[in-house]
Amino acid sequence: MPSIIELNKKQVIKLYNECRSLRKVAKILETSITPIRRILYSNQIEMNTSRIYEIDETYFETINTEHKAYWLGFLYADGCVRIRKDTSHSLSFKQHKRDKDIFIKFNECLNSNYPFKPVKNTNVYQIEIGSKKLVKALISKGCMPRKSLILSFPEDTILPVNLQKHFIRGYFDGDGSISIVYQKRSKYPAPILNIAGTKSVMSFIKEILVREGMEGCQITPYMNKKAKNKLWYVILTRKKNILSFYHYIYRDASIFMERKNKKFNYLIDNKYLEYYWGTAQRNRDKRGRYI
Repeated sequence: MPSIIELNKKQVIKLYNECRSLRKVAKILETSITPIRRILYSNQIEMNTSRIYEIDETYFETINTEHKAYWLGFLYADGCVRIRKDTSHSLSFKQHKRDKDIFIKFNECLNSNYPFKPVKNTNVYQIEIGSKKLVKALISKGCMPRKSLILSFPEDTILPVNLQKHFIRGYFDGDGSISIVYQKRSKYPAPILNIAGTKSVMSFIKEILVREGMEGCQITPYMNKKAKNKLWYVILTRKKNILSFYHYIYRDASIFMERKNKKFNYLIDNKYLEYYWGTAQRNRDKRGRYI
């Protein structure tokens, strides 16, 4: 079987232009598809792709709607952009099965029929999309390979100021959480909200939240023992600030992760976010703690 060095580049290009099929060219030259593809790619020959699945590859070329800003934020937090040997471009992300709605909404927004599949021996679904054009558009918007090390908040020329809250909501759905914790010196539960990412992104999000009236918003480092890079967290602990965050990201919102939105609403309905705990419902668990 001839190697890529032995193949005549002009002959490969000529044959491909005639039959427009990698498989047919490989068969004629008695080789595999891989060296044929590499020659065509290195000579900037556009190749036909017989797609099984469809997607709007132009979706992220301009971020000018709520939904586009949301998905850009979500992929900043949870997306994985890969380029393998300059020939394969892919976007993927994973979510717990309980958050299946995210995959459905993603496909609806991008007119996609890509499947999301269970990851073996886990409670996780994954979607993987092969699209050079889509990946290049995301990279141009700052969502790039190995982003956990270098990610920065998108500039105004990429993400208009009026869409920042939708971006932050998407980022929160991708890598944020809200929970109730029990402090050692208090029998009352306290809410805590955090968002994780690079120092650059977290610093910018903190600035936005402070500008929106969430004073006391903190940013703190955390060294992940399993990774070399340092994570940073935006943390909100004041009930007033957490409630302000809720109103900031969900006001006029038409797309979000159902589970996190429901959790916020549960905490509000059960008065966990009341400014003064004395007004909250006082239900106790089996250990006598207020819930």
